[in-house]
Amino acid sequence: MIVEELPHTPDPWETFKRLYHRPLPVFLDSCGAGEYSFVACDPFLVISSWKRINRIFYRGDERTIIYDPFSLLKETLEAFCVGRQPHPLCGGVIGFLGYDLKNITERLETRATRDLPFPDMHMAFYDTVYIYHHPTGMGFVASTGLPEKGREKGKRASERLREMKDLIKERARVPVWSYKLPLEIASNLSKADYIKAVKRALRYIEEGDVYQINLSQRFCLPFPFDPLPFYGTLREKHPMPMGAFLRLGRVWLVSNSPERFLRIRERTVETMPIKGTVKRGNDSREDSLLREGLGRDPKEVAEHTMIVDLERNDLGRFCEYGSIGVERFKAIETYPTLHHMVSTVKGRIRDGVHPVDAIRLAFPGGSVTGAPKIRAMEIIDELEPTARGPYTGSIGYIDFCGNVDLNISIRTAMICKGMLFYQTGGGIVADSDPEREYEETLLKARGIFEILEGPLSARARWKG
Repeated sequence: MIVEELPHTPDPWETFKRLYHRPLPVFLDSCGAGEYSFVACDPFLVISSWKRINRIFYRGDERTIIYDPFSLLKETLEAFCVGRQPHPLCGGVIGFLGYDLKNITERLETRATRDLPFPDMHMAFYDTVYIYHHPTGMGFVASTGLPEKGREKGKRASERLREMKDLIKERARVPVWSYKLPLEIASNLSKADYIKAVKRALRYIEEGDVYQINLSQRFCLPFPFDPLPFYGTLREKHPMPMGAFLRLGRVWLVSNSPERFLRIRERTVETMPIKGTVKRGNDSREDSLLREGLGRDPKEVAEHTMIVDLERNDLGRFCEYGSIGVERFKAIETYPTLHHMVSTVKGRIRDGVHPVDAIRLAFPGGSVTGAPKIRAMEIIDELEPTARGPYTGSIGYIDFCGNVDLNISIRTAMICKGMLFYQTGGGIVADSDPEREYEETLLKARGIFEILEGPLSARARWKG
């Protein structure tokens, strides 16, 4: 492996724009709120899974096998292990896990319509990565030399490092963001239907099926444009610590997520569930009152506490006994349009548990399902008319020495077929008000709608 510091360190966003024309470019973007951001392109191996049908693309060849996708990912990663690295993700797997992998992890079924052309899992193996360390402002190129072995491995590492450095020096070719058509925003649920679904969820809670359930609606609008400039505006106006941009052929994932699903470092695992949301105030006094009120709201606190308990239980499936603790509880974090209630739950992973095993046992995140988790997911399939796809799954990486960082893919646009799909939801508990729950889904979509409506000069129309 070769890791080289760049003397003139480019910004990671500028670096990504320069690599955007390459095959399968990816950008894991902490917007300076996290320690690292990563840019990569040209993977040497790709796994794309639909249920148990896995397409494997390796050095120009393609084959299909029927197998458990988590087992396939684990076994393939084990073939490319490397020793200790000076930084996370000096090489590794970057991609997404779709929400409907729940059917694999918990042996469930999806009754909702699956209408988006995204696989259940897309994981690409990158041997060369640009690493930006935000605290120091230093940038590095790391090249593993994989998948070669022996002398050829060192030769490939040198060649790929030089290639990446040359790409970073190129002038960025950024598509022009130009709206020419009037856009109409629609939803997969009318307001009346969403409120009806919330009332049905409340009956399930009253009958004792669940204590909490996360319900969502999916917005869509025509988007016949390249999303690169759109993401640039999104990250500028709404910087989030778990952002990501993945170009996967003719589909894109544009994630502006604030929430971490799992991070693993040297056998320590943490998850940071978000439950509890309120809008920002119009002035500092109102903003402070809303922030303080969120931390005291009985409904929001009850909802948050249930999810923290669920996450402790999920980590207990693969952590050492007695190692799980809540490091932060009910912390209020402030973002451009919202205040969120966040906790941090940590544990020590048991010996012999592979990082992919840990992901499988915790997936999907409890903050986007409900409690008890399995029954909540069954009810979600009943009440939501379309399958979630990448929404509320995870985007991030597993590197070649076992480090993991995955978000919860909320605030995530799914772009395909000339359309942009954007889904938002909220947790329903016994004292939820259906009207308020509907308004919360609109509040969470406000940031992206404001960006889209700005260039549209009021030509966008709401239908729903």
